[in-house]
Formats: sequence, structure tokens, C-alpha cells
Amino acid sequence: MPNHYHFLVRLQKDDLSFNMQRFTLSYAKAMNRRYELCGSFFQGRFQAILVEQADYLLTLTRYIHLNPVKAGFVDRPEDWEFSS
Repeated sequence: MPNHYHFLVRLQKDDLSFNMQRFTLSYAKAMNRRYELCGSFFQGRFQAILVEQADYLLTLTRYIHLNPVKAGFVDRPEDWEFSS
């Protein structure tokens, strides 16, 4: 997606906020350097949702993978180059 991203991660420690801060800061620095920009790269704080049930995990996985298809960027989820 050109204006947002989704991560689905399994945490081993409760340090998501710290690691997201490190990720967004390093990504912003790299993009600013690459495109000769300055300032913030992301708007607002990230959203975290705790997934405790298997059926919700499946729903969330489907949503993430079908998002670029529903937005019309690709015809099939496997065609989205930014997905793993």
C-alpha cells in the first residue's frame, strides 16, 4: 500500500513500541537521505492489536494479503511485491 503498511508479528518479548520506534526512525532517516528530504516520514502512532484467537488470526492474515487486491493494485495477492 502506498500510504500504510501491515505487519503481523509474533512477539517473544514485550518490546513492540521500542522496536517500532527504532524501525520508523531508521526507515525515515534512510528515505530522507535517499530522496534528499527532511522531517517525519510517518504520520501518527502505529496501531497494535493483540491476536489471541486462531479464527481472528486467519481473518487478519486474509485482510493483510487481500488489501492490495481490494485496492486495485494487483489482481492476485501473490503479485504484490511488498508481501512475504
